[in-house]
Amino acid sequence: MDYFPYHMNYPRKMGECHAMLGLICGSDPNRRKPVMLSKLFLDHPRSVEESYLEHAAFAGRFALRLFAAGGAALIHAIIPCAFEKTASRMIADMYARTHNRGR
Repeated sequence: MDYFPYHMNYPRKMGECHAMLGLICGSDPNRRKPVMLSKLFLDHPRSVEESYLEHAAFAGRFALRLFAAGGAALIHAIIPCAFEKTASRMIADMYARTHNRGR
């Protein structure tokens, strides 16, 4: 029994599966380096003039600050006199640090 709709373009033979895997993983015809992996992991960090690890560190710190700002906003929602401007100040600072990156 065929579980896929007939209009779907899926591989029917092992060779077709390997060909699709090559397209998904992105090895170029000359087998130099994986194009898709490079696009997924390196294009954006290069666009902001960082290495992969520099970008990962920056994005990780940014995520932690977002969690902290979210925590301050959550506490402020419960206790309005606490952290009155903390979250908005943190977000404004993060925006100022990132809005011109890669331009």
